[in-house]
Amino acid sequence: MTVMYVLERRVPRGAGKGRRYHWRQYAVCGRRAPLERVRLGLGAAKEWRIRKITVAGSAGCRAA
Repeated sequence: MTVMYVLERRVPRGAGKGRRYHWRQYAVCGRRAPLERVRLGLGAAKEWRIRKITVAGSAGCRAA
């Protein structure tokens, strides 16, 4: 398994009073440091997060 990092932004799902949110992916990287630099430059720290994910297999070994 491969470890990857995802830069995500919290965005509203709908309009109205009981507004809900979800996280939309903006970038994926094999290292956390470059995504941290991008996140710091974007500001609004509560809107952005970096999450670690694991990816099974590699790009050269996919099932048909």
